[in-house]
Amino acid sequence: MDFIDELLDNERLSSLEKDLAAVSLNDVHFTDSEKQQAMQKLSQRMADHDRHSRWRRTAVAAALAATLVAAGATLWNFGHRQAESRQQMGHVVPRNLDMVLTTTDGHALNLSEGGQLRCSELGYLTIKWPGQTLVCTPSPQPEQKVSNGQLCELRVPEGKRTQIELADGSRVWVNSATTISFPIKFEGNERHIRVDGEVYLEVAHKADCPFRVEANGFTVEVLGTKFGVTAYPALQPPQVVLAEGRVEVVRGDTARYQLQPGQLLTLGQQPQIEEVEAYTYTSWKDGLLYLNGTTLGEILNWLAKQYAVDINCAPGSSRLKVYGKLILEDRVEEVLNNLTVIEPIRYTIRNNQIFVDEK
Repeated sequence: MDFIDELLDNERLSSLEKDLAAVSLNDVHFTDSEKQQAMQKLSQRMADHDRHSRWRRTAVAAALAATLVAAGATLWNFGHRQAESRQQMGHVVPRNLDMVLTTTDGHALNLSEGGQLRCSELGYLTIKWPGQTLVCTPSPQPEQKVSNGQLCELRVPEGKRTQIELADGSRVWVNSATTISFPIKFEGNERHIRVDGEVYLEVAHKADCPFRVEANGFTVEVLGTKFGVTAYPALQPPQVVLAEGRVEVVRGDTARYQLQPGQLLTLGQQPQIEEVEAYTYTSWKDGLLYLNGTTLGEILNWLAKQYAVDINCAPGSSRLKVYGKLILEDRVEEVLNNLTVIEPIRYTIRNNQIFVDEK
């Protein structure tokens, strides 16, 4: 209910309208108790601001009432549009791509049904699915042979995400279209993994054993911290965003960049460090996508990769800027339905492809 304070203290209805747009985009509605709380808070604030003229209080009350009504109407339209879209368009079928784990001795496991990986300091690899667990151990069975210190390569295709717990207790969230190489068991006085794609890491602190992430032409060096790395080959410039702790990014022989929490490093032709809200860059691991002026074209390209589908955007519409927060629903159509609520866009499905343009 912070937006009520903003409305009463500042004559900025545009900010309130943006808040309501974000609420609608998230498919969250005002409950009766929230409405009651809002009106109680409004009454109290109006009593505290008797120095304001009567027309000011009346305008505020009318604006709040209209806002609540508008939110309800928007949400009704949102549900109506969802039902209409499902009824008329059906669903697009994602590409069925395999998530594969391979080891340096040539063994491979198909993890296309998902599963979370956990490494052990004893050299075991455990893969957990709902209701099922597979333990890969050094054993005579070829299909389960994994030796201590052995490297694994996990290829996570478009449309899938997964998690890995490394042998030291560090945790890695692996995004779509990402390849990560890691040892079953860390040996020596250094921990080292390689990433092509996007990951979020929570690194276990070990003062005498630094952790290094080798990515697309650079290395991130840490002792213990939480940070995100985006390094898709041949796409956008690589980025490193720091949530907690401290990291040093090394590129080439001499370029070094130290980051503090809440800083984003973009490794373009001219590297740039800026202050950001770190979670907005790593929230994908929690099924959320924050939008702060992101263009529609960028959003659709990202969703196409996340859901392993083909999305085409009309050139004139791709530059439309979007604000708010998206929940990454199970199906891409549900995400697009949310987008249509606050942006003047529409989409159709033809030949198992999605076409998006402005209304």
